Order: sequence, then structure tokens, then C-alpha cells
Amino acid sequence: MLQEIHTPKATNPWLAMVFMIIALFMIMLDVSVVTVALSDIAKNLNASVQDASWVLSAYTLVFAANLIVAGRLGDHFGRKKIFVVGLLIFMFASVACGLSQNITTLIVFRAVQALGASFIMPATLSFVSLLFPPEKRGMAMGIWGVTSGISSALGPAIGGFITHNFSWHYIFFLNVPLSIIAIAGVVLVFAESKDEKKAKLDILGAFLNIILLLFLTFGITIITDPKMFVFAVLSLVLFLVSLIAFIVHEKRLGEEALLELSLFKERSFTIGVICGFILMFGMMGVFYLMPYFWQHIGMLNPAQAGVNMLPMTVSMLVITPFVGRLSDKTKPKYLMIGGSLLSAIGVAIVCMQMRIAPPSSSFFVGMLLAGLGMAFLQTPLTTSVMASIPPSKAGAGSGVLTSSRQVGSLIAVALMTMIISGTATPGVIGLKTATNIQTGLLVIVFAYSISAALLFLVKGETIKELVNRKS
Repeated sequence: MLQEIHTPKATNPWLAMVFMIIALFMIMLDVSVVTVALSDIAKNLNASVQDASWVLSAYTLVFAANLIVAGRLGDHFGRKKIFVVGLLIFMFASVACGLSQNITTLIVFRAVQALGASFIMPATLSFVSLLFPPEKRGMAMGIWGVTSGISSALGPAIGGFITHNFSWHYIFFLNVPLSIIAIAGVVLVFAESKDEKKAKLDILGAFLNIILLLFLTFGITIITDPKMFVFAVLSLVLFLVSLIAFIVHEKRLGEEALLELSLFKERSFTIGVICGFILMFGMMGVFYLMPYFWQHIGMLNPAQAGVNMLPMTVSMLVITPFVGRLSDKTKPKYLMIGGSLLSAIGVAIVCMQMRIAPPSSSFFVGMLLAGLGMAFLQTPLTTSVMASIPPSKAGAGSGVLTSSRQVGSLIAVALMTMIISGTATPGVIGLKTATNIQTGLLVIVFAYSISAALLFLVKGETIKELVNRKS
């Protein structure tokens, strides 16, 4: 049961939404904004491609590992308090990232930055679920989905522009004014909300969650290096051991667990979480592979590589608001199936049309279809998953959903780094690297096909029907 510390009227839902959008845009932009800048970062800080990939992986790892914990902290201590703390951490870490003079320092502060972001993300999703009634929640989730998707999609273009015209350092300095605006808005506009039930925080579960993701990411990233193969295998074995220990521990704790396994009894929630993983795995995989292709094989500068990603971005920007309204009036199941299939088709076309010469019109059609598909998948997915759980579990549920998405991004970076790492040295990149990139794109096509198949198992319910069933 939720306890409002102020009266509900103290929070204007749409005004609060403005500041949530600013915060969400900022933290999601930082997931993908460095993808185009990685080559410049590696060159400027004398780092290898594998080392530079940890600028992405450190952020997504800490972000993903702490989302469930942060969601619980919001339920426990108050979502507004955790929101403000997250914004402060994120702002100061962004400054430190921009001032970094070596790759190790940058990776460390990217991890701190992600810690702040992990406090912000669940709060935004919880506030949307709490502030808006079921009949308006689809539109609100649509706006949330637009912001989340578009900020990630705009990352390569914005990162490329800033890196080419200024310096990669300014990618991080951009967060400072946005953080100040968001903090002022949250303090002045938001009413506090939290869960009346004071459950104990699952410290051991949080620790196991972090180390199992660390072992998995490290193992996948280094497995192609012959000198590190034994360590990669050991890391993956430790991941399996940690995963088993985590599941046993969480099952024993029941409702006090970090990850409430009872949430997965709802089929819509379980499949939604899996498809959320696939959505971001595919999106981040494309954002990681294509800028690498254009910069290292097509020999384009960061700004040009970012521009080539715009068809996907623009299609998501245009269609997502309409998808949000459509998901209020129709059964989200069919929108999500269509989105998964469109994404698979679009990425398959991109894979077939890759070439060093200027991209063909078919390539841009593929990017356009992929963006449309991701838009049709993302918003209905978020709305239906959050509607499938009780309001009192909003923090825990949003933490699981957003964590699954960021784990998808994390695994995408690790796996795509593994795929291209054998030919990642500048000057010797050629046909083999291009073939490896195509392999990575085919993995993404397969993943979206799995998403479509899984969604056929979801009940064909409207959002209102789903909310009524859970109330």
C-alpha cells in the first residue's frame, strides 16, 4: 500500500512529467552517447578497443546491477529523496568523467555516474505509474517511452557532433545544466511517496546481483583473447555459481528478497521482462556495430557516422507518441509482435546492404524499419509490464524491467566487442571485420525473432483489462 506524505494534489502530473523527461533523457543519452566517441577516447587516452569498451560496459553494468536495489530504496525511503540523491551523484560524476586524463579514471567515474543513474530510472517509471490513472497511463508511458528510446537513439548523432566539433569531454559536461534543472524541478514540484511496509533491504542479494553480472560481462568480453581464455572460462563458471546462489537466496527470502520471484508468476510480466532485454540488446547492438563500421571501415568522422544512424532515430521520434495512444485503445500484444518482426526485418536489410561506399537507399530503409519496429515494441511493452503488477510493487517491478533492459545493453556491448575484437586494430581492418559485424547483426535479427515468438504466448488484453485484473 502506498502512503502519500503530501496530498496527491500537491503534484501536478504533467508538470512533474517535464522534469522526469529531462532526467530520463539525460541518463539514457549517456548509455549510447559514447558509442561514436569510443574511437576518439581510445586514441586520446592511449587505450585498446577492449579497454575503451569498458567506458560503455562500466556504465551499463553498474546501472543494470543497481536498478532493482534503487527501486527498493525508493519504495523504502521515498522515491523523491532517492531521485534527488541520484541526480546529485550523476551530476558530480559527469564532471569527473569530463576531466578524466586516463582510461582507468574515466571508467571508474562512469561507474559512479551509473550509480546515480540507477537511482533516477526506477523513480521515473514508478512516478508515471502512480501519478496517472489507467486511462491516461498509456499516453504517459508513451512519453516515457519516447524519451527513453529517443535519448538512446539520439546518442550516436549527438555524441558524434560534439566529439567532431568540440571534444569527447563535452559529452559529459552537457549533463551539468540538465541536472541542475531536473533537481530544481523535483524539489519544487514533486510530492513524496513510499511504501508503508518497511521490508528489510536485501544486501546479500544486491552483492550477488552485481558480481554475477560482472563475471558474465568480463567473461564474454575477453573470451576471444587466447591469453585470457582460461580466465574467461573461470569467470563464466563463477557467473553460473553466483546465479545459482542468487536464485536460492532470493527464493528463501520471499517477499523481502531483492528480486521478488513471485512477480514472475504473471506471464505478461515475465515475457515482458525477457522482451525488454531483447529490445535493448538489439538497439545497443546496432548503435555499437554501425558507428564502428562507418568509422573504421567506411573511414567517416564521428559526426558523419552519427548522421548515418538518423533514419532509425527519426522514425522512432515520429512514431512513438502515436504508438503510446494506440496502446491505450488496442491490445498491446499485437503491437509488440509487429514491432519485433519489423525490427528483425529492418536489421536484416541493414545487414545485407552493408558496404564501404556511400550507403544505399535500401540501407536507410532498413534503418527506418528497425526504428519503427523498436518504437512499436518499446512503449506497449513498458505499459503492459507495469500494468501487470500491483501498484505497491511499482518500484520493484520497474527496477526489474529497467534492469533487464540495461542487462540487454550490457550483454550487447560485451558480445559485439567479442565478435569484432579479433580484427579491431586500426590499419588491418577489412573484410573479416565487416563479416564479423554482419554476424553480430544476424544475432540481433535472431533475437528479435525470438521476441515475436514469445509474445504470441501473452494474453490479448487491453491495458485497462490488465489493470482491473490486478486491482
